[in-house]
Amino acid sequence: MSEELQRYLEQQQAEGRFFESSQFSLDSLRARTKLARFQLPLPGLWLVKLVQAAVVLKADQVQVRFGNRRLEVHFSPEETLEADQILHEVLSGALPASKGLLHLVTGLRSSGAELTETVSWSSGSSSVTLRSDGSEIRAWEGQGITIQATRPVRSRSLGSMLASPVSHLARQTLEDHDCLTERCWTCPIPVYVDGRLLNNGYYSPHSRGRPKSVWNVLRGHLRKRNGLDNLQACLAVRHLEDIPGRPGLPVLSAPAEKPQVQTTVYSNQVFLTTPFALTKAAGVITVEFHREARSEMNFVWDGAVVSTTCLDLAPPAQSFLGIRLPQLQYLAIRCIVGVRRSELDLSQFQLINQEALAEELIGHIKPDIQELLKDLLRLLGHFHYSSLSPLTQDLASKALLSGPAVGAVLLTAGAGTEALPFFFFPGLIAAAQAANELALRQTIKMFIQRMLRRMDQPV
Repeated sequence: MSEELQRYLEQQQAEGRFFESSQFSLDSLRARTKLARFQLPLPGLWLVKLVQAAVVLKADQVQVRFGNRRLEVHFSPEETLEADQILHEVLSGALPASKGLLHLVTGLRSSGAELTETVSWSSGSSSVTLRSDGSEIRAWEGQGITIQATRPVRSRSLGSMLASPVSHLARQTLEDHDCLTERCWTCPIPVYVDGRLLNNGYYSPHSRGRPKSVWNVLRGHLRKRNGLDNLQACLAVRHLEDIPGRPGLPVLSAPAEKPQVQTTVYSNQVFLTTPFALTKAAGVITVEFHREARSEMNFVWDGAVVSTTCLDLAPPAQSFLGIRLPQLQYLAIRCIVGVRRSELDLSQFQLINQEALAEELIGHIKPDIQELLKDLLRLLGHFHYSSLSPLTQDLASKALLSGPAVGAVLLTAGAGTEALPFFFFPGLIAAAQAANELALRQTIKMFIQRMLRRMDQPV
Protein backbone atom coordinates (compact mmCIF):
# COMPACT_ATOMS: atom_id res chain seq x y z
CA MET A 1 0.00 0.00 0.00
CA SER A 2 1.33 3.46 -0.89
CA GLU A 3 2.58 5.82 1.85
CA GLU A 4 0.05 8.49 0.83
CA LEU A 5 -2.90 6.12 1.34
CA GLN A 6 -1.42 4.80 4.60
CA ARG A 7 -1.13 8.36 6.00
CA TYR A 8 -4.67 9.11 4.87
CA LEU A 9 -6.11 6.01 6.58
CA GLU A 10 -4.22 6.78 9.78
CA GLN A 11 -5.64 10.30 9.73
CA GLN A 12 -9.18 8.95 9.32
CA GLN A 13 -8.67 6.50 12.19
CA ALA A 14 -7.36 9.32 14.39
CA GLU A 15 -10.60 11.22 13.70
CA GLY A 16 -12.65 8.27 14.98
CA ARG A 17 -13.54 6.57 11.69
CA PHE A 18 -13.30 2.76 11.64
CA PHE A 19 -11.92 0.64 8.78
CA GLU A 20 -12.19 -3.16 8.79
CA SER A 21 -8.72 -3.48 7.29
CA SER A 22 -5.65 -1.37 6.78
CA GLN A 23 -6.25 -1.31 3.06
CA PHE A 24 -9.27 0.28 1.37
CA SER A 25 -10.40 -1.58 -1.74
CA LEU A 26 -13.24 -1.75 -4.23
CA ASP A 27 -14.84 -4.49 -2.11
CA SER A 28 -14.95 -2.06 0.80
CA LEU A 29 -16.69 0.48 -1.43
CA ARG A 30 -19.25 -2.12 -2.49
CA ALA A 31 -19.98 -2.89 1.17
CA ARG A 32 -20.61 0.80 1.88
CA THR A 33 -22.88 1.24 -1.15
CA LYS A 34 -25.26 -1.43 0.12
CA LEU A 35 -26.77 1.37 2.18
CA ALA A 36 -30.05 2.32 0.51
CA ARG A 37 -29.21 6.00 0.27
CA PHE A 38 -26.26 5.26 -2.02
CA GLN A 39 -28.12 2.85 -4.31
CA LEU A 40 -29.39 4.17 -7.64
CA PRO A 41 -32.50 2.62 -9.25
CA LEU A 42 -30.73 1.61 -12.50
CA PRO A 43 -27.17 0.43 -13.21
CA GLY A 44 -26.29 3.22 -15.66
CA LEU A 45 -27.45 6.15 -13.52
CA TRP A 46 -23.99 6.58 -12.01
CA LEU A 47 -22.94 8.02 -15.38
CA VAL A 48 -25.87 10.49 -15.26
CA LYS A 49 -24.60 11.65 -11.84
CA LEU A 50 -21.22 12.45 -13.38
CA VAL A 51 -22.89 14.59 -16.06
CA GLN A 52 -24.85 16.41 -13.33
CA ALA A 53 -21.59 16.98 -11.47
CA ALA A 54 -20.04 18.53 -14.60
CA VAL A 55 -23.05 20.88 -14.94
CA VAL A 56 -22.91 22.07 -11.32
CA LEU A 57 -19.11 22.39 -11.32
CA LYS A 58 -19.44 24.65 -14.40
CA ALA A 59 -17.57 22.51 -16.91
CA ASP A 60 -17.80 23.64 -20.52
CA GLN A 61 -18.47 20.12 -21.88
CA VAL A 62 -18.43 16.40 -21.04
CA GLN A 63 -16.55 13.77 -23.02
CA VAL A 64 -17.76 10.16 -22.69
CA ARG A 65 -15.95 7.30 -24.41
CA PHE A 66 -17.27 3.74 -24.52
CA GLY A 67 -14.79 0.96 -25.09
CA ASN A 68 -14.86 -2.81 -24.86
CA ARG A 69 -16.03 -3.21 -21.24
CA ARG A 70 -14.41 0.13 -20.43
CA LEU A 71 -15.91 3.58 -19.94
CA GLU A 72 -14.15 6.94 -19.58
CA VAL A 73 -15.61 10.32 -18.60
CA HIS A 74 -13.70 13.59 -18.77
CA PHE A 75 -14.66 17.18 -17.94
CA SER A 76 -12.89 20.31 -16.70
CA PRO A 77 -14.60 22.00 -13.73
CA GLU A 78 -14.20 25.71 -13.03
CA GLU A 79 -12.30 24.96 -9.80
CA THR A 80 -9.73 22.18 -9.50
CA LEU A 81 -10.57 19.27 -7.21
CA GLU A 82 -7.86 17.00 -5.82
CA ALA A 83 -8.33 13.26 -6.28
CA ASP A 84 -7.51 12.58 -2.61
CA GLN A 85 -10.13 15.15 -1.57
CA ILE A 86 -12.68 13.25 -3.65
CA LEU A 87 -11.52 9.98 -2.00
CA HIS A 88 -12.05 11.61 1.40
CA GLU A 89 -15.67 12.36 0.49
CA VAL A 90 -16.21 8.85 -0.94
CA LEU A 91 -14.92 7.23 2.28
CA SER A 92 -16.68 9.58 4.69
CA GLY A 93 -20.04 7.83 4.55
CA ALA A 94 -21.83 11.20 4.56
CA LEU A 95 -23.62 13.16 1.84
CA PRO A 96 -21.45 16.13 0.81
CA ALA A 97 -22.90 19.59 1.42
CA SER A 98 -21.61 20.81 -1.95
CA LYS A 99 -24.08 19.91 -4.71
CA GLY A 100 -21.30 19.35 -7.25
CA LEU A 101 -19.49 16.94 -4.92
CA LEU A 102 -22.81 15.27 -4.07
CA HIS A 103 -23.34 14.29 -7.71
CA LEU A 104 -19.70 13.28 -8.20
CA VAL A 105 -19.41 11.22 -5.02
CA THR A 106 -22.79 9.52 -5.53
CA GLY A 107 -21.72 8.55 -9.04
CA LEU A 108 -18.39 7.14 -7.85
CA ARG A 109 -19.96 5.23 -4.97
CA SER A 110 -22.60 3.74 -7.25
CA SER A 111 -20.08 2.81 -9.94
CA GLY A 112 -18.30 0.67 -7.36
CA ALA A 113 -21.56 -0.96 -6.34
CA GLU A 114 -21.97 -2.50 -9.79
CA LEU A 115 -19.99 -5.42 -11.17
CA THR A 116 -16.98 -3.20 -11.67
CA GLU A 117 -13.45 -4.54 -11.92
CA THR A 118 -11.67 -1.21 -11.35
CA VAL A 119 -12.63 2.40 -10.73
CA SER A 120 -10.14 5.23 -11.02
CA TRP A 121 -10.25 9.01 -11.10
CA SER A 122 -7.52 11.56 -11.76
CA SER A 123 -7.73 15.23 -10.82
CA GLY A 124 -5.45 17.97 -9.60
CA SER A 125 -2.05 16.49 -8.78
CA SER A 126 -3.04 12.92 -7.90
CA SER A 127 -4.82 9.83 -9.19
CA VAL A 128 -6.77 7.19 -7.22
CA THR A 129 -7.35 3.60 -8.39
CA LEU A 130 -9.64 1.14 -6.59
CA ARG A 131 -9.45 -2.60 -7.29
CA SER A 132 -10.80 -5.66 -5.54
CA ASP A 133 -7.38 -6.48 -4.11
CA GLY A 134 -6.44 -2.97 -2.99
CA SER A 135 -6.06 0.64 -3.93
CA GLU A 136 -3.42 3.10 -5.01
CA ILE A 137 -2.76 6.84 -4.93
CA ARG A 138 -0.10 8.20 -7.24
CA ALA A 139 1.07 11.52 -8.63
CA TRP A 140 -0.67 12.76 -11.78
CA GLU A 141 -0.34 15.65 -14.17
CA GLY A 142 -3.24 16.65 -16.36
CA GLN A 143 -6.23 18.90 -16.85
CA GLY A 144 -9.74 18.44 -15.49
CA ILE A 145 -11.21 15.25 -14.05
CA THR A 146 -10.92 11.87 -15.76
CA ILE A 147 -12.92 8.90 -14.45
CA GLN A 148 -12.50 5.36 -15.74
CA ALA A 149 -14.39 2.15 -14.97
CA THR A 150 -13.97 -1.35 -16.36
CA ARG A 151 -16.81 -3.89 -16.35
CA PRO A 152 -17.07 -7.65 -16.87
CA VAL A 153 -19.22 -9.16 -19.64
CA ARG A 154 -22.95 -8.58 -19.07
CA SER A 155 -25.97 -10.43 -20.44
CA ARG A 156 -28.83 -8.45 -22.02
CA SER A 157 -32.35 -9.11 -23.26
CA LEU A 158 -33.15 -9.96 -26.88
CA GLY A 159 -35.24 -6.76 -27.16
CA SER A 160 -32.28 -4.61 -26.15
CA MET A 161 -30.06 -6.38 -28.66
CA LEU A 162 -32.51 -5.85 -31.54
CA ALA A 163 -33.04 -2.15 -30.74
CA SER A 164 -29.37 -1.29 -30.19
CA PRO A 165 -26.82 -0.04 -32.72
CA VAL A 166 -24.40 -2.74 -33.81
CA SER A 167 -21.47 -0.70 -32.50
CA HIS A 168 -22.82 -0.89 -28.95
CA LEU A 169 -23.72 -4.57 -29.14
CA ALA A 170 -20.00 -5.28 -29.27
CA ARG A 171 -19.50 -3.36 -26.02
CA GLN A 172 -20.48 -4.24 -22.48
CA THR A 173 -21.67 -0.73 -21.67
CA LEU A 174 -25.17 -0.72 -23.19
CA GLU A 175 -27.03 0.09 -19.96
CA ASP A 176 -24.74 3.06 -19.29
CA HIS A 177 -25.26 4.35 -22.83
CA ASP A 178 -29.06 4.07 -22.55
CA CYS A 179 -29.23 5.99 -19.28
CA LEU A 180 -26.99 8.71 -20.66
CA THR A 181 -29.02 9.30 -23.84
CA GLU A 182 -32.48 8.88 -22.29
CA ARG A 183 -31.87 11.24 -19.34
CA CYS A 184 -29.27 13.81 -20.42
CA TRP A 185 -31.08 15.34 -23.43
CA THR A 186 -31.90 18.32 -21.16
CA CYS A 187 -28.22 18.98 -20.36
CA PRO A 188 -27.26 22.67 -20.81
CA ILE A 189 -23.65 21.86 -21.76
CA PRO A 190 -22.48 19.76 -24.73
CA VAL A 191 -22.13 16.03 -24.06
CA TYR A 192 -19.95 14.16 -26.55
CA VAL A 193 -20.36 10.40 -26.81
CA ASP A 194 -17.45 8.76 -28.63
CA GLY A 195 -16.67 12.12 -30.23
CA ARG A 196 -20.22 12.78 -31.46
CA LEU A 197 -22.44 15.46 -29.92
CA LEU A 198 -25.39 14.00 -28.02
CA ASN A 199 -28.71 15.23 -29.42
CA ASN A 200 -29.96 17.55 -26.69
CA GLY A 201 -32.53 20.31 -26.25
CA TYR A 202 -36.04 20.38 -24.80
CA TYR A 203 -37.20 18.46 -27.84
CA SER A 204 -35.05 15.42 -28.58
CA PRO A 205 -35.79 11.97 -30.05
CA HIS A 206 -33.92 10.58 -27.04
CA SER A 207 -36.74 11.82 -24.80
CA ARG A 208 -38.98 9.03 -26.14
CA GLY A 209 -36.56 6.34 -25.06
CA ARG A 210 -35.90 3.13 -26.91
CA PRO A 211 -38.32 0.18 -27.12
CA LYS A 212 -37.13 -2.64 -24.88
CA SER A 213 -39.40 -5.59 -25.71
CA VAL A 214 -38.81 -7.81 -28.75
CA TRP A 215 -42.39 -7.31 -29.97
CA ASN A 216 -42.22 -3.50 -29.88
CA VAL A 217 -38.87 -3.48 -31.65
CA LEU A 218 -40.09 -5.73 -34.48
CA ARG A 219 -43.35 -3.76 -34.83
CA GLY A 220 -41.32 -0.56 -35.12
CA HIS A 221 -39.32 -1.99 -38.03
CA LEU A 222 -42.47 -3.17 -39.83
CA ARG A 223 -44.17 0.24 -39.48
CA LYS A 224 -41.32 2.37 -40.84
CA ARG A 225 -42.87 2.80 -44.30
CA ASN A 226 -46.49 2.99 -43.19
CA GLY A 227 -47.92 6.53 -43.58
CA LEU A 228 -48.41 8.21 -40.21
CA ASP A 229 -46.08 5.74 -38.53
CA ASN A 230 -43.20 7.27 -40.48
CA LEU A 231 -43.83 10.74 -39.01
CA GLN A 232 -41.72 11.77 -36.02
CA ALA A 233 -41.76 15.50 -35.34
CA CYS A 234 -42.21 18.16 -32.71
CA LEU A 235 -45.17 20.34 -33.65
CA ALA A 236 -44.46 23.12 -31.14
CA VAL A 237 -42.22 24.30 -28.29
CA ARG A 238 -43.22 26.93 -25.72
CA HIS A 239 -41.06 28.36 -22.91
CA LEU A 240 -43.04 29.32 -19.80
CA GLU A 241 -42.27 32.55 -17.95
CA ASP A 242 -43.67 31.69 -14.52
CA ILE A 243 -44.70 28.59 -12.58
CA PRO A 244 -45.14 29.20 -8.84
CA GLY A 245 -42.54 27.44 -6.73
CA ARG A 246 -40.40 26.11 -9.58
CA PRO A 247 -36.61 26.72 -9.69
CA GLY A 248 -36.56 27.15 -13.47
CA LEU A 249 -34.58 25.68 -16.35
CA PRO A 250 -31.78 27.09 -18.52
CA VAL A 251 -32.86 28.11 -22.02
CA LEU A 252 -31.16 25.83 -24.57
CA SER A 253 -31.98 27.78 -27.75
CA ALA A 254 -31.65 31.34 -29.04
CA PRO A 255 -34.42 33.79 -27.99
CA ALA A 256 -37.18 34.44 -30.54
CA GLU A 257 -38.91 37.82 -30.86
CA LYS A 258 -41.71 36.41 -33.00
CA PRO A 259 -43.10 32.93 -33.74
CA GLN A 260 -40.54 30.79 -35.57
CA VAL A 261 -42.21 28.54 -38.17
CA GLN A 262 -40.22 25.96 -40.12
CA THR A 263 -42.30 25.32 -43.21
CA THR A 264 -40.54 22.08 -44.23
CA VAL A 265 -40.14 19.85 -41.21
CA TYR A 266 -37.81 16.84 -41.38
CA SER A 267 -37.73 13.91 -38.99
CA ASN A 268 -37.22 14.99 -35.35
CA GLN A 269 -37.38 18.72 -36.13
CA VAL A 270 -39.59 21.48 -34.65
CA PHE A 271 -42.40 23.17 -36.62
CA LEU A 272 -43.40 26.08 -34.30
CA THR A 273 -41.37 27.87 -31.62
CA THR A 274 -43.35 30.53 -29.78
CA PRO A 275 -41.72 33.91 -28.92
CA PHE A 276 -39.66 34.19 -25.75
CA ALA A 277 -36.97 36.53 -24.45
CA LEU A 278 -35.79 34.53 -21.46
CA THR A 279 -32.41 33.42 -20.17
CA LYS A 280 -34.13 31.07 -17.74
CA ALA A 281 -37.52 29.45 -18.24
CA ALA A 282 -39.92 28.33 -15.52
CA GLY A 283 -40.72 25.30 -17.64
CA VAL A 284 -41.09 24.07 -21.22
CA ILE A 285 -44.04 22.56 -23.11
CA THR A 286 -43.62 20.52 -26.29
CA VAL A 287 -46.33 19.11 -28.57
CA GLU A 288 -45.07 15.91 -30.18
CA PHE A 289 -46.51 13.78 -32.97
CA HIS A 290 -45.46 10.17 -33.43
CA ARG A 291 -46.98 6.73 -33.06
CA GLU A 292 -47.91 5.65 -29.53
CA ALA A 293 -47.03 9.08 -28.17
CA ARG A 294 -47.51 9.49 -24.42
CA SER A 295 -48.13 12.72 -22.56
CA GLU A 296 -45.57 13.05 -19.78
CA MET A 297 -44.14 15.42 -17.23
CA ASN A 298 -40.33 15.26 -16.98
CA PHE A 299 -38.72 16.47 -13.76
CA VAL A 300 -35.22 17.86 -14.36
CA TRP A 301 -32.47 18.47 -11.83
CA ASP A 302 -29.09 19.88 -12.83
CA GLY A 303 -29.35 18.98 -16.51
CA ALA A 304 -30.79 15.46 -16.25
CA VAL A 305 -34.28 13.95 -16.14
CA VAL A 306 -34.53 12.43 -12.68
CA SER A 307 -38.13 11.20 -12.85
CA THR A 308 -41.18 11.08 -15.15
CA THR A 309 -44.94 11.01 -14.58
CA CYS A 310 -47.51 10.06 -17.23
CA LEU A 311 -50.25 12.64 -17.84
CA ASP A 312 -53.84 11.67 -18.57
CA LEU A 313 -54.48 14.04 -21.47
CA ALA A 314 -55.51 11.56 -24.18
CA PRO A 315 -59.18 11.55 -25.29
CA PRO A 316 -61.22 8.65 -23.85
CA ALA A 317 -61.44 5.55 -26.03
CA GLN A 318 -64.56 5.28 -28.17
CA SER A 319 -66.90 2.32 -27.89
CA PHE A 320 -69.32 0.49 -30.17
CA LEU A 321 -72.12 -1.65 -28.72
CA GLY A 322 -70.37 -1.53 -25.38
CA ILE A 323 -67.05 -2.69 -26.82
CA ARG A 324 -64.09 -0.31 -26.43
CA LEU A 325 -62.42 0.20 -29.77
CA PRO A 326 -58.61 0.25 -29.98
CA GLN A 327 -57.35 3.78 -30.40
CA LEU A 328 -53.89 4.80 -31.50
CA GLN A 329 -52.53 7.99 -29.97
CA TYR A 330 -50.20 10.13 -32.08
CA LEU A 331 -50.38 13.50 -30.31
CA ALA A 332 -48.73 14.04 -26.93
CA ILE A 333 -47.91 16.90 -24.58
CA ARG A 334 -44.57 16.90 -22.78
CA CYS A 335 -44.13 19.22 -19.79
CA ILE A 336 -40.57 19.77 -18.58
CA VAL A 337 -40.05 21.39 -15.16
CA GLY A 338 -37.17 21.80 -12.74
CA VAL A 339 -37.03 20.39 -9.21
CA ARG A 340 -34.99 21.06 -6.08
CA ARG A 341 -32.85 18.67 -4.08
CA SER A 342 -35.25 18.95 -1.13
CA GLU A 343 -38.07 17.50 -3.30
CA LEU A 344 -36.14 14.29 -4.08
CA ASP A 345 -35.86 11.15 -1.99
CA LEU A 346 -32.54 9.64 -0.97
CA SER A 347 -32.11 7.84 -4.31
CA GLN A 348 -32.03 11.29 -6.01
CA PHE A 349 -34.11 9.86 -8.88
CA GLN A 350 -37.62 9.97 -7.43
CA LEU A 351 -39.73 12.82 -6.05
CA ILE A 352 -41.22 12.48 -2.59
CA ASN A 353 -44.74 13.63 -3.57
CA GLN A 354 -44.46 13.18 -7.33
CA GLU A 355 -48.09 12.51 -8.31
CA ALA A 356 -49.45 15.35 -6.18
CA LEU A 357 -46.85 17.77 -7.55
CA ALA A 358 -47.62 16.78 -11.16
CA GLU A 359 -51.35 17.34 -10.61
CA GLU A 360 -50.70 20.76 -9.06
CA LEU A 361 -48.37 21.82 -11.90
CA ILE A 362 -50.82 20.74 -14.61
CA GLY A 363 -53.35 23.06 -13.04
CA HIS A 364 -50.93 25.98 -13.58
CA ILE A 365 -49.74 24.90 -17.04
CA LYS A 366 -53.10 23.89 -18.55
CA PRO A 367 -53.98 27.38 -19.96
CA ASP A 368 -50.57 27.56 -21.67
CA ILE A 369 -51.09 24.11 -23.23
CA GLN A 370 -54.49 25.12 -24.57
CA GLU A 371 -53.12 28.37 -26.00
CA LEU A 372 -50.26 26.52 -27.69
CA LEU A 373 -52.64 24.00 -29.28
CA LYS A 374 -54.81 26.83 -30.60
CA ASP A 375 -51.72 28.54 -32.07
CA LEU A 376 -50.94 25.26 -33.85
CA LEU A 377 -54.42 25.09 -35.34
CA ARG A 378 -54.03 28.61 -36.79
CA LEU A 379 -50.63 27.87 -38.37
CA LEU A 380 -51.19 24.26 -39.41
CA GLY A 381 -51.75 25.24 -43.05
CA HIS A 382 -48.00 26.01 -43.31
CA PHE A 383 -46.96 22.55 -42.08
CA HIS A 384 -45.11 20.38 -44.59
CA TYR A 385 -43.40 17.17 -43.50
CA SER A 386 -40.64 15.37 -45.40
CA SER A 387 -39.78 11.80 -44.52
CA LEU A 388 -36.52 12.21 -46.44
CA SER A 389 -33.42 13.65 -44.83
CA PRO A 390 -32.43 17.24 -45.75
CA LEU A 391 -29.50 15.85 -47.78
CA THR A 392 -31.77 13.51 -49.76
CA GLN A 393 -34.27 16.31 -50.40
CA ASP A 394 -31.52 18.65 -51.60
CA LEU A 395 -29.98 16.05 -53.92
CA ALA A 396 -33.41 15.22 -55.34
CA SER A 397 -33.97 18.88 -56.23
CA LYS A 398 -30.56 19.17 -57.90
CA ALA A 399 -31.08 15.93 -59.81
CA LEU A 400 -34.24 17.32 -61.43
CA LEU A 401 -32.12 20.12 -62.98
CA SER A 402 -29.52 17.68 -64.32
CA GLY A 403 -29.59 15.25 -67.21
CA PRO A 404 -30.94 11.73 -66.69
CA ALA A 405 -27.53 10.14 -66.25
CA VAL A 406 -26.17 12.79 -63.89
CA GLY A 407 -29.41 12.89 -61.91
CA ALA A 408 -29.53 9.13 -61.43
CA VAL A 409 -25.90 9.08 -60.25
CA LEU A 410 -26.51 11.96 -57.84
CA LEU A 411 -29.52 10.32 -56.28
CA THR A 412 -28.16 6.81 -56.05
CA ALA A 413 -24.76 7.83 -54.70
CA GLY A 414 -25.80 10.61 -52.32
CA ALA A 415 -29.38 9.89 -51.28
CA GLY A 416 -29.93 6.22 -51.97
CA THR A 417 -32.46 4.50 -54.20
CA GLU A 418 -35.38 5.78 -52.07
CA ALA A 419 -35.14 9.15 -53.87
CA LEU A 420 -35.10 7.80 -57.45
CA PRO A 421 -38.89 8.22 -57.95
CA PHE A 422 -38.46 11.98 -57.36
CA PHE A 423 -36.36 12.12 -60.52
CA PHE A 424 -38.20 9.75 -62.87
CA PHE A 425 -41.79 10.68 -61.89
CA PRO A 426 -41.64 14.28 -60.57
CA GLY A 427 -45.21 15.23 -61.49
CA LEU A 428 -46.78 12.09 -60.07
CA ILE A 429 -44.72 12.30 -56.89
CA ALA A 430 -45.59 15.99 -56.39
CA ALA A 431 -49.33 15.28 -56.73
CA ALA A 432 -49.12 12.36 -54.31
CA GLN A 433 -47.16 14.49 -51.83
CA ALA A 434 -49.76 17.27 -51.95
CA ALA A 435 -52.57 14.79 -51.26
CA ASN A 436 -50.62 13.16 -48.41
CA GLU A 437 -49.79 16.53 -46.82
CA LEU A 438 -53.44 17.59 -46.91
CA ALA A 439 -54.51 14.32 -45.29
CA LEU A 440 -51.74 14.63 -42.71
CA ARG A 441 -52.73 18.17 -41.74
CA GLN A 442 -56.37 17.09 -41.39
CA THR A 443 -55.31 14.18 -39.17
CA ILE A 444 -53.17 16.41 -36.95
CA LYS A 445 -56.05 18.92 -36.75
CA MET A 446 -58.40 16.14 -35.62
CA PHE A 447 -56.04 15.03 -32.86
CA ILE A 448 -55.52 18.62 -31.62
CA GLN A 449 -59.27 19.30 -31.53
CA ARG A 450 -59.90 16.08 -29.62
CA MET A 451 -57.23 16.94 -27.07
CA LEU A 452 -58.65 20.46 -26.63
CA ARG A 453 -62.10 19.00 -25.99
CA ARG A 454 -60.56 16.56 -23.50
CA MET A 455 -58.85 19.39 -21.60
CA ASP A 456 -62.08 21.41 -21.45
CA GLN A 457 -63.79 18.56 -19.59
CA PRO A 458 -63.80 18.82 -15.79
CA VAL A 459 -61.57 16.31 -14.04
